[in-house]
Formats: sequence, C-alpha cells, structure tokens
Amino acid sequence: MKTLQKYIPQISLPKIFSFTSPYVWFIGLTFVLLVYVLLGNNNEKIFLSIFNLTGSNGLLDKTMIFAAAYMYYEILFLVAVFIWKQRKSGYMKYIVGFICMGVISYILSKIGAHFIHDTRPYIQYKLTPLMHVATDNGFPSDHTLLVMCSAVFVSFFAKKTGWFLFVLAILVGFARVYVAAHHPLDVIGSMAIVLIASLLFIAISSIIHSQSNPETA
Repeated sequence: MKTLQKYIPQISLPKIFSFTSPYVWFIGLTFVLLVYVLLGNNNEKIFLSIFNLTGSNGLLDKTMIFAAAYMYYEILFLVAVFIWKQRKSGYMKYIVGFICMGVISYILSKIGAHFIHDTRPYIQYKLTPLMHVATDNGFPSDHTLLVMCSAVFVSFFAKKTGWFLFVLAILVGFARVYVAAHHPLDVIGSMAIVLIASLLFIAISSIIHSQSNPETA
C-alpha cells in the first residue's frame, strides 16, 4: 500500500463534502437534473427549447460552437497547469490519479452506452447541426464526460480552480445540446457516470491511504 500511496493522491473527505465544496454542488446538480429530466419526461422539451435559441444571435452561436468543439482543450490545459503546480509535493501521483479516474469514467461510459442507445437529436428531428457531429450513439456525451471528470478531479484538491472548471464544464455540456449534438439526457448521463467514477476513486484513495493512517480510517 505504501508504494501505491506514491501514485494515488490522498483526498480530504471533510473538505470535499463541505457545503462550499464544488463537488457537493456537483452531486446536487446531477441529482436535480436527473430527476427533472427523467421523472418529468422533459428530455425532448428541454432540447427543443435550447436549440430554438440558435440563429437568434450570431455571437452566441459562435460561442456555443467554440465551447462544444474546442473548450475541452482549455480545460485540459488548466488541469495540466494545476498538476504542474503540485510538483513540489510530487505531481506524478496527480497524473496517475487523473488518469485512473478518467479510465474508470471511460469504462463506465462504455457500459452505459452498451445498454442505452440515444439517436443524435439532429438526426431524430431532421435538423441541421451548427457544426460537424458524429452519427453514432449519442449516449453519453464524451465531451461532457471528459470536462466533468477534469473539473471533479481538480475540485478534490483546489476549490477555486474546481469551481472555475465546473463553470466551463457546464458550458460545454450546454453547448453540446445547443449545437444539436446531444439530448440533455446524454449530458446529464455523463455527469452521473462521472459522479459514480468519482465515488469509486474516493473509495480507492481512502483505502490506500488509510493503511498508513489507521486513526483516520
């Protein structure tokens, strides 16, 4: 376990589950959106309401296209900057930790995609998307999965940066619906997958580090 402690960062549970933690608000937002979309059967209604905004403002359309297609590069850059700043305490464990949580999220997303198929909305409603969009299964949203995973991981260790990344991640998710690449449920599904992956990662980190800190177990 001591060897693993060098490669998996320790997470402060009181800190990430505090009221001001972005992670707590991420959990709440995910549950609220899931309940609203699923129980209210609002998936199609929300999509059409958002897509109907297209064409009303050229600047808004361009901003959403940029967010949907390229914003994840900026988010990954900010994650890299965060990890680089941890070099004095050993940035390798943050690299491995980020990859570990990403792999867990990816595996869960593939499992979800195996059981849930969602036709891309621009195909279903015969719309013209604002940008080039794939024709494969829309569930889950890979872009949202990546940026939410990034935001959650950073929020474990840096509250302010985590909040900023969450705002960008939410913008990406909204933009993916705006350009007709996904239904809202595809985006919210990615959030739920990241939530499950994050809880698994927290459990892994806690088990590994509890071995050297039995009094905190």
